[in-house]
Amino acid sequence: DPRKAPPRERYPLAWEQRAVLQAEAIADMGTAFNLPHEIDLAPEVSLSRLRAAVAALVRRHAALRTGILPDGDDWVMCPLDPARATPALDIQPIDHPAGTAPAAPIRPFHPDGGPLARWSLHRDPAGRLVLFFDIHHSMADAQAVDILLGDLAALYAGRTLAPVAVDVVDYGWWTATRDQAAVDQARDWWRQIFP
Repeated sequence: DPRKAPPRERYPLAWEQRAVLQAEAIADMGTAFNLPHEIDLAPEVSLSRLRAAVAALVRRHAALRTGILPDGDDWVMCPLDPARATPALDIQPIDHPAGTAPAAPIRPFHPDGGPLARWSLHRDPAGRLVLFFDIHHSMADAQAVDILLGDLAALYAGRTLAPVAVDVVDYGWWTATRDQAAVDQARDWWRQIFP
């Protein structure tokens, strides 16, 4: 089990995060590292339960409430208060049928300390509701997004989830403070988690 990060205001990045940010810094990558998702919501969706589930998800997963700041020639992760990172999710109208174009504009993320995840709620002219979610690739990959959206569905359904064992700040801390014996042991652990 990788070491849990101690409570701090700033954490080092994992090398994978640093590589993504370096690639963005070298060339104007625009939205190349965005991972946008649109979720069509059922007409009977409870907006109060959805908002509560998103708020619980943001509290649960540091990746949804962590920003990245420049720090000299490097970057650091800065976890934010969950209240600052939790979206209001007010319904915004869109002027096209859902699914024919993105519900929300896909905008580049910037390492300015704000959360590297965005949420918004949209209604199309036919009344369809769409939840838009976008996260920067420095905070998640496709497998992590699947976990996040699965947890969102579970929280919306009122299920109790086991605590998150390790999060993005733990992984960044671990990669910055590891020794070779710990690397070998943790590599085996990660392979069990993600076969």
